[in-house]
Amino acid sequence: MSRNKYIVIFLVIVLLVASFMALLQRNLKTQENTLSLSSEENVNTVKISGKTINVEIADTEEKRKQGLSGKQKDDFKDDSGMLFVFETIGRPIFWMVDMNFPIDIVWIANEKIVDIDVNVPHPESNTPPNSLPRYSPSQSVEYVLEVNAGFTEKHGIKVGDKVEFSLSPNQ
Repeated sequence: MSRNKYIVIFLVIVLLVASFMALLQRNLKTQENTLSLSSEENVNTVKISGKTINVEIADTEEKRKQGLSGKQKDDFKDDSGMLFVFETIGRPIFWMVDMNFPIDIVWIANEKIVDIDVNVPHPESNTPPNSLPRYSPSQSVEYVLEVNAGFTEKHGIKVGDKVEFSLSPNQ
């Protein structure tokens, strides 16, 4: 082989390596952007009457069953809540198994509050589940929001208020 052929082969290899490195760098940058976007997207909020509430999502049967059971009031900040998301509209029944603090239950359908149970007390220790009071909305709902007791009164939240959701598509 002549010297010119070696130079051409060398240049082709250099170009291939440079192209590969540029492609790799672009892919890494895209992954970084995706990671930073996804961390922002994982902030789920509900806005009612100008008040933004950071929510933990309960969108599976297991998460809905667990709910806020076992959590302490100190773990549950004033501007936070749990949003129960249902696949189908209906009249779910809630009870306060292993709850340690009272809550307000906000029942939501068609992006409006349709019912509120205020100051739902936590049960006495060792209350058998079949003895716990049951809570259900007056009409079918798609979402249920649980917040600290007194939250709805403190922020003037009432039946008929519009609800805005900003939820991550990937839970």
